[in-house]
Amino acid sequence: MSSLSPTSFTVVIVGAGLSGLTAATLLARAGLRVCLVERSGQLGGRAITRHQDGYSLNLGPHALYRGGHAYRILRELDLPIHGGLATTQGLAELDSVQHRLPTGPGSLLATRLLTPASKVEALRFFATLPLASPQALEGQTVSDWLAPMRPDVRRLILTFIRLSTYANAPDRQDAGAALRQLKMAVRSGTVYLDDGWQSLVTALTSAAEAAGVTFRTGSVTRVLHERQVQGVVLATGETIPAEHVLLTLPPDQSARLLDEGAGAPLKRWSERLIPVKAACMDLALRHLPNPKAPIVLGIDLPWYLSVHSLSARLAPPGGAVVHAAWYLDPEAEVPAAELENALETALDRFQPGWRDAVVQRRFMPRLTVTHALDTPEGRPEAEVPGIAGLYLVGDWVGPDGMLADAALASAERAARLIQAARKAAIHPAPAALS
Repeated sequence: MSSLSPTSFTVVIVGAGLSGLTAATLLARAGLRVCLVERSGQLGGRAITRHQDGYSLNLGPHALYRGGHAYRILRELDLPIHGGLATTQGLAELDSVQHRLPTGPGSLLATRLLTPASKVEALRFFATLPLASPQALEGQTVSDWLAPMRPDVRRLILTFIRLSTYANAPDRQDAGAALRQLKMAVRSGTVYLDDGWQSLVTALTSAAEAAGVTFRTGSVTRVLHERQVQGVVLATGETIPAEHVLLTLPPDQSARLLDEGAGAPLKRWSERLIPVKAACMDLALRHLPNPKAPIVLGIDLPWYLSVHSLSARLAPPGGAVVHAAWYLDPEAEVPAAELENALETALDRFQPGWRDAVVQRRFMPRLTVTHALDTPEGRPEAEVPGIAGLYLVGDWVGPDGMLADAALASAERAARLIQAARKAAIHPAPAALS
């Protein structure tokens, strides 16, 4: 027997990651009564940052795309974004040989990564990139798109696609989505944030509180509905009535909050979606052994090293924060020890002596980067069919953007749908004359 909360809300949002905090702020600023329920005592989800000894360590390498939806939405909310542009000047490694990372016409012409004929093809690709149409490539895979290219050109472009999308699945990844992300990254660049992504969590939390959002700690066990949302039930048995419910959880967790029949479409999505994962090593160092390697990309192997503290305030004076990642193939199982050793040996080559400078070290062999690879099959919409007033939000929802951009774009989309539904209920369209 559940007990009824004395307070009902216009919207209950389940999950207080970046997308939940964003949706809560947008809806509360629009004048709606919003309750944000988070099962843990800490807000932020995967955007939390560990602050210790003057260092700020994100959960793996995080970058905010200046041309993306998240940056735009945060700006529209008048939230501070402090940090610095990530450098594009770095190194690449192919067959254990170091090269300068080609990022412009001059470095492309000078690189030994490409043959002379391939340099012409690569120059043509990047010169025409601003005019290339993602829509024309939708429905085919990255592998199909790049198949006509010379092998060394294809390998280089795949490296930049991995960097911009965090994904290593060209046989499954949608070419249109990959091209759209690559164009945006090249055009606008990325920002590493001062004090880590916790700065966004803090700013969004303050904005939500100022807008009047009610925060609750608790675990939601069920969404109440009879073709129309009625509220949510907490593990304590308490019911929080609401006109709309917004779920910011992964697809399998969202499905479990519904009865078997209503949750079936979400369960099918959870079985179809391909999570993007990476093995990540986060390092706080007393000093940076090699400042001449601010970023290094593997060309023949899918790994990445980057010194984020060169662009943002993440370490005390003289210290450094380095993120290393191995982009995992969703079709392959690699032992954690093998991945950790691969990242360590890459660090040995490009930041020799790093082991003696470690202040903090964290290795995560299968960190979820995003809950859905962008495939030709697409992603589910924000509105849950068959249940009026129920919405989905997250990096696996909606057609817009990837990663944090998808999470915040879907939050914005759900907020607009809720406001439109309420407006239609208050001012229904006049019946047509017969």
